Amino acid sequence: EVFINLFPEKVRKILFIVTNAASLLLLAILVYYGFILTAEFWDTKMSLLPYPMGLVYMSLPACSLLMFVRI
Repeated sequence: EVFINLFPEKVRKILFIVTNAASLLLLAILVYYGFILTAEFWDTKMSLLPYPMGLVYMSLPACSLLMFVRI
């Protein structure tokens, strides 16, 4: 924040928009590929529990989607 405050107000607004757009793009990619990864491992069972491994991998798209909504 100290570094950002060195810039004029107009540049700060542009940096805010650019960083948020880059974050949204990265999160959208993580959601997309996270769902692909989850679907790929959904049929694989955990070694000790009778649950699918897809539940473990579901954390990636779920948390990325929540961060996307937050931004």
